[in-house]
Amino acid sequence: MAVYSMTATRVEIAGTNFSDHGVSADLSIDVNTLETSNFASAGWTEMIAGMKSATVNLTFNDDFAASNVDATIWSNLGASVAVKLRPVNTTTTATNPEFQFTALVTQHRFGGAVGALAQKAISWPVTGAITRATS
Repeated sequence: MAVYSMTATRVEIAGTNFSDHGVSADLSIDVNTLETSNFASAGWTEMIAGMKSATVNLTFNDDFAASNVDATIWSNLGASVAVKLRPVNTTTTATNPEFQFTALVTQHRFGGAVGALAQKAISWPVTGAITRATS
């Protein structure tokens, strides 16, 4: 896959594929930096990589049916859930990698404006390592 448009992304939470409700998915992965500068650094800052961390931001068209978006998020509030993201909702391959991780469900949202589409935008911290599967 070359350059692509996010039109068919796979979003899976706790084993359920919510791609039919997902409208936005963003996995932000960061590496903390640690300064190692010393007198021999010749006036330059020197850094090494520290701990990795990540946050997943998801937006869904809300749905209150049993086992759907709201029920899944609500029932897992305060718990850790398996999350899988793929650029395209097809088979995992080298050109369509699947990011697998566990997120701590720290947020549940309800609300919206009169006449607007009911959506749920959430942001959860990732706990533990992220796997990038290619098969």
